[in-house]
Amino acid sequence: MMTLENFHDANNENVANKLKTSVCIIGAGAAGITLAKNLTDVDDVLLIESGDFEIDGGTQALYSGSNIGLPYFDLLGCRLRYFGGTTNHWGGYCRPNDPIDYEGREEIALPEWPINENDLETYITRAAEELDLNTEFYNPELLLSAKGAPTDELLERVSSDFYTKIFQSTKRLRFSQIYRDELSKQNNLRVYLNLNAIHIQLSSNASRVNFIRCKTLKGKIITIEAKNFILASHGIENARLLLNSNDVQHEGAGNQYDHVGRYFMDHVHISASKLIPSNKFPNIYNSVASRNFDLNANLSFTDDYLRKTGILQYYVVAY
Repeated sequence: MMTLENFHDANNENVANKLKTSVCIIGAGAAGITLAKNLTDVDDVLLIESGDFEIDGGTQALYSGSNIGLPYFDLLGCRLRYFGGTTNHWGGYCRPNDPIDYEGREEIALPEWPINENDLETYITRAAEELDLNTEFYNPELLLSAKGAPTDELLERVSSDFYTKIFQSTKRLRFSQIYRDELSKQNNLRVYLNLNAIHIQLSSNASRVNFIRCKTLKGKIITIEAKNFILASHGIENARLLLNSNDVQHEGAGNQYDHVGRYFMDHVHISASKLIPSNKFPNIYNSVASRNFDLNANLSFTDDYLRKTGILQYYVVAY
């Protein structure tokens, strides 16, 4: 039985059918939990999560879906729908986007992002500190040296076309375990489990959200009114909820420009070639060797080489 203060089972008869708050966060994964714990200056925060503290087959089945586009992981297996979200099986490898990722590159028909690394720097730094990561993300020699890994064979030492892209590995993996007690004691926070957001109800002119309708698997309906709503339920689920909420805006809530759901980002995996290195190839690029230092050292191309050759980001690691 749930005994943690601030945590409530939405099916409980003591939970009202209408809830009001200043900020409502939908989804208690990495984003939702991080936001909730940092909104301590707000008078009242409500965090809702579809699942409970442990995985449940009925709730997890809500992630079922058909993939009719490019190959992707099974939607039911690659994401987890309970408190802590997909951090419950996260491997912990971290790295921000490279500055070139935000650039507009006409030669390959990529538009410029409306934000860049400078706009995100403060938030990325805070996230890195929370995860006990080194903030020198683009300095492979420093990152390797800090872990006692060898740096004398880095390929950028012998070629101006290559660059070593380092992914750090955090030990702070399972947000459910790490933050559960902290959230339980946060004075301005209420967390409701086993509650699914099913509809965003817009005002008649679509200028604001009047409320969000939620439902438990047992059939209980709960509406939530808030001054501010934050969708933090994964890129696919955010888009699905917005597009399905189409009673006022027929193209979907917030989708008047037809952009919702069209920019899903993933690690594109392709079989381009096979590299069989000799014994002289630097061992640090072997995934097993770099993992011993809680790092993942990948062989990539420099930004200048990408621009010169007109190719996208590309990096490899040896297995």
